[in-house]
Parts: sequence; C-alpha cells; structure tokens
Amino acid sequence: MLRVGVPLFSAIEVLRSYAPKKLLKMYESILNDLTNGMTLSESVKKYKKHFPREIVCMISAGEKGCFLDSALQESSKYLENADSFSGKIKAAVAYPVLVLLVSIVSLAATFLFILPLFASVFDGFDVKLPLALRIMNNFSHLIKSNYLFVVLIMVFTVIGFVYLLRSEKASNYFRVLRYRLPVISKIEINISISRICKILGTTINQGIPVTEALLVCEQSFSGEYNKSLKSIREKVEVGMKIADAIGDDSLFPQALKQMIAVGSESGCLGEILIEASGFYEEEVSKSLKFVLSMAEPAATLSVGIVVFVVVMSVFAPLTQLISKIQ
Repeated sequence: MLRVGVPLFSAIEVLRSYAPKKLLKMYESILNDLTNGMTLSESVKKYKKHFPREIVCMISAGEKGCFLDSALQESSKYLENADSFSGKIKAAVAYPVLVLLVSIVSLAATFLFILPLFASVFDGFDVKLPLALRIMNNFSHLIKSNYLFVVLIMVFTVIGFVYLLRSEKASNYFRVLRYRLPVISKIEINISISRICKILGTTINQGIPVTEALLVCEQSFSGEYNKSLKSIREKVEVGMKIADAIGDDSLFPQALKQMIAVGSESGCLGEILIEASGFYEEEVSKSLKFVLSMAEPAATLSVGIVVFVVVMSVFAPLTQLISKIQ
C-alpha cells in the first residue's frame, strides 16, 4: 500500500480492519504511538513476539533511508522464508517425537496396569518373582498410591523448566552448551550463518550500505556472534573489504568468504548472500535428517530393551508356575 502512495497511518488502519481480535490491541497501540509522534520501528519494538529484533532493525533502517515501503516488503519476504524453514524443521522432528511419546505412554501403561496384574496372579500361586519384576511392581504401587503427589511434581517440573528456559542466564548457558555438542553444534552454527546471510542479503537488497547492514545484523544477535559482527563492521568502516573481514573471523567458514568475495566483485552481494542462506539451510536439513535417522533406531532399541526386560521378568515366574501345575 505504501508503494502506491497510501499514508502509513491509513495503511495500518486498513490492516487493523482485517486483523483478528487478539491483534486489535496491538494495532490500536501502534496507531496511538504514530499519532503521538513515535516512529513505526519504535512502536513495534514493544511487540517482540510478532516483530523480531532483525525486523525492527530493518524497519528502522528503512525509515532512516526513506525507503520504508521496500524495507517492509523485504521484511515480509524474510519472515516468509524464516517461517518456511521453521516449518521444515518442525516437520522433520514431528514423527520421531510422536514415536517417542507413544513409546512412553505404552511403557507407562505396562508399568501401571499390566505388570501389577501379572504380579497379583503369581502371588496367588506362591511363585517367587524375579528382582526386576519386584522392583517394577513396587514402583508401580508407589506411583499409584501417591499419584497426586507424582502429578504435582511433574507439573512443577515442567513449569520450572519453562521458567528456566525463559531466563537470560539459562538461555545463554544452553546456547553455549549447544555450540559445544558434537553434532548439535554444527546445526546451530549453520542456523546462525544462514540467519546472518539472510539478514545481510535482505538489507543490502534494500539499498542499505554494507556497514549499516552489518549494524542491523549485529543488533539481531547476542553472544559471540554479536561481538564478531561488531568487529567485522568496525573493520569494514575503516576500509577493509567485507570478505576479508569475515574471513579473519574463526566463527565464519572460508566458503562464505569466497562467496562474499565473488558477490562483492560482481555487484550482486545481496543475491549471493540470499543464495548462501539457502545453502546453509540445506546443510541444516541434512544434519537434522542424520541426527533423526540415528535417534529413531536408538529410541526403538531403548524401548526394545525395556520390553525385553519386562517380558523376561514375566516369563521366568510363568515357567515356574507351569512346572508347579505339572
């Protein structure tokens, strides 16, 4: 709408008229902020759930450079691509998670209902139960007799874990941990590189200078990548080529340096970075498939071992019972 000359305030009013009820307050707040003289980027910054940091930075750069319409259009493309990539990851993870949940429910039903039934039958015939079956049977009785306490523990554990994940310290700790795990670290690094390429490519395609694009990217990250991007930006500001500045940083692969060098020389740096983002997204998909292909048989094997122990625990007293009857 901005491209055809519709004022920003009127465009947001049109969007509000089509917005679902849960977003009406957000649109009204943005309209009030604009009426009171705030910029769009300052207003949407309050809604982190709907406007990530990189989008706010892109909008801010568009306001400063007088190309807000282009900035919003590129931001929309960025969000669509990010949502598509997120959907691929969720689709890849959904099946193994479903299998794991079904296995857990099946084992829980076995422990709570089937094993106690067998144990009571064997007790009636004065058959000595194996140690494994006695432990599982006692555990089942413990849960059944204190089920309210067990449920409360599970609920508070989930609440505590969610609260822990939302805290900044825990988030930083898990981020560092993910970057140190053998296979997971590769996935995390490629996700970060893909995001950096996508943000840089999107902002450069808007006509934003490389130093400003690096600033937008820097503000979109925290931790080590924030420090690295700041260092790269400062080197570019004093005259170093972006490919050389990125090549000097150990967090970025040399292949990216070569792609950026080619893009800088050919004058299509933005397009090259978008292509690079797609390449690293594909690497993430391959790594995820590998992890999941290993996780599925591992989970199946674990469930199989538990089932084997359960079956053998039931089979041993069953043979004793048959011999007594004979």
